[in-house]
Amino acid sequence: MSKLYVANTTRQAHQFLYQVPEYPAPFMQNIPPGGQIAVSKDLNPVQLEAVVQHHRMYGMVHADERPNGYSGLCYSVDKPVKLDRIQNAVVHNDAVLAERGRKQREDAAIAVNSQIETQMREQDMPGNLRVLEMEAVEEVSGADTPRVAEGVRVSRESPAPRARGRRKA
Repeated sequence: MSKLYVANTTRQAHQFLYQVPEYPAPFMQNIPPGGQIAVSKDLNPVQLEAVVQHHRMYGMVHADERPNGYSGLCYSVDKPVKLDRIQNAVVHNDAVLAERGRKQREDAAIAVNSQIETQMREQDMPGNLRVLEMEAVEEVSGADTPRVAEGVRVSRESPAPRARGRRKA
């Protein structure tokens, strides 16, 4: 029998829901932000594999893996996930989410610009927008929560930024 440890590398509480073969009812355990649990049942290899494979479909990774993108849960078998691994994953996830948010705000500004230009053409207005500036400001209630305040500029006047550095052969 093996013990499965699951760590929550997000800043939100997670309800870990799992079903073990041979048991019809699912089990649920709460994992606090940055914390971990030992799954309450000792699992045989078939049960362990079933639980792990089910959650891997949704992004759970082994504690020794370094995900390319966001991964909210990681696991280890027979030994707890190391604290530094959890902390590093939280920092990694924060960076991935911040970049994802920045990209979504940029895409939203481009979509709004395109929509305005489409409406201008439909109303037979001459020309295109030369510059569109949008600003996103997040209102937060907690003093320890970082704010997002970012402006995005869509412009036909300035060329697209060029990549710097060497090309890979």
